[in-house]
Amino acid sequence: MPTIEWMESEVRKVLPNCVVKVTDLTGGEDHFHLRVVDKEFENKRPLARQKIILNHFKQFIPYQVHALDIQALTPEQASKTSENVFHPHGGGQGIHSRSIERMNNNKNGD
Repeated sequence: MPTIEWMESEVRKVLPNCVVKVTDLTGGEDHFHLRVVDKEFENKRPLARQKIILNHFKQFIPYQVHALDIQALTPEQASKTSENVFHPHGGGQGIHSRSIERMNNNKNGD
């Protein structure tokens, strides 16, 4: 099963200078949200940015990685954008990353 560290490492294979935050959406290590910030995204449309990452992960979908939400931002956009996370199976509701971290900590008894 993929881990948060593995996901970060895989993103850095295609965007070595990015700032990446990985959120395990369910605690099951197969549903992830990626917040990726990189200067390389400047002058690219959102879908083109996401494709850089998604094309790399295609080899792992749907077996190791079942669901992947990608937020690909320029540094300027990241400074103006909250860290809300979209859960692909959450009924279309955005969830704040701190809520997910709290939920996962509660499951793990932390």
